[in-house]
Amino acid sequence: MTNEQRNLEPIGSAFCQHYQTEARFFIERSISLGQRLGTGARHLVVQYGESYTGRDDLAVTATGQREFAIIIPHDWSNEKLLKFLQAPTKNPNVPYPTWEVPARLHGRPVLFELEDTSGESVARAGRSPAL
Repeated sequence: MTNEQRNLEPIGSAFCQHYQTEARFFIERSISLGQRLGTGARHLVVQYGESYTGRDDLAVTATGQREFAIIIPHDWSNEKLLKFLQAPTKNPNVPYPTWEVPARLHGRPVLFELEDTSGESVARAGRSPAL
């Protein structure tokens, strides 16, 4: 399926130092769950370029690109998401880009902010009905 068929809305791109490739960012639009249930959670979808050098455990798209997806907290605006994506990694020793840290290091399916207080990264979770 193409990104358009998957309802992926492009929101930007950046060079990912961790994987030495371009990372393209998309928001997967909410999917209707029925009249009384509303919509499902929005997802951040990151598609990596051909020169991806990270782990092999990411999904592979129909075009052969590696892809990472994670839930966006319902109280995060698009502006807050973009600010999060543009923020530098708090700990240079972490082998993952900021948007992968909640899933890879904390086992969380939802993005959250990492705050640096006295040299340590502390998680502050966004609220999400999906948890």
